[in-house]
Amino acid sequence: MLPKVLLIVDDHRPWLNTLSRFFSTFKYKIYTAETCAEGIKLAALHRPDCILLDFHFPDGKGDEVCRAVRADLRLKNTPIIMISADPGEELNSYQKYKTDGFISKGASLFKIKVIVENVLRRIGENRGILDRGDIRLDARNFSVYRDSNLAAELSADQFRLLFLLLEKNREFVSDALIAEHVLEDDPKLDKSDAIRSLICRLRKKLGPQLARRIKNKRDKGWIYLQPRDRTRKITQIKAFPNFPATP
Repeated sequence: MLPKVLLIVDDHRPWLNTLSRFFSTFKYKIYTAETCAEGIKLAALHRPDCILLDFHFPDGKGDEVCRAVRADLRLKNTPIIMISADPGEELNSYQKYKTDGFISKGASLFKIKVIVENVLRRIGENRGILDRGDIRLDARNFSVYRDSNLAAELSADQFRLLFLLLEKNREFVSDALIAEHVLEDDPKLDKSDAIRSLICRLRKKLGPQLARRIKNKRDKGWIYLQPRDRTRKITQIKAFPNFPATP
């Protein structure tokens, strides 16, 4: 899967280091800034997938970063999540600064991670991008990436089918649902045969390793089975025993 790029802008260095170490463990590519000016510069340079932003800085306030990002055509859709010790800024963060999330300092690291992932998933799906395990689907060019490498370029109907299977996330998808969302509404078309033909072509495009993840069970339909990642059995106590307290 392509690594997510996270820009963390905060002037409290111990907290900045804590967040950096934590998200790096989950394969995020991290950039950090301790001032508004540096945050704006790094956002333009690296075009992150998400920005975690404090509010108070020696050289200004976080709303300056928000305005600069929203004014840049290349960055304006970048999700921004504000993390602040000032709960009074929550309403402003949404109404005035146009952020995508607000987290009060004091929240656990894993809660912050869940919020970041939820925002990234929602924004990504709105753009036609879907991540599942080691797979990323990109609707802009009907491409499938595996571990950051291009795995296949699909036709529109093949892409819609794979997107549907991954979106259901380990649930069976019936022929009727596939016909509704993927196939053209042609009354003369034998839906069952058309779906099997489409699955066959999709498997061929994906190659043998990915093709075997698409399974079928009579009376239930089709399913994409993502291999479980056994390398990330990490607990907060074991992996991060000496993290400083949240400021």
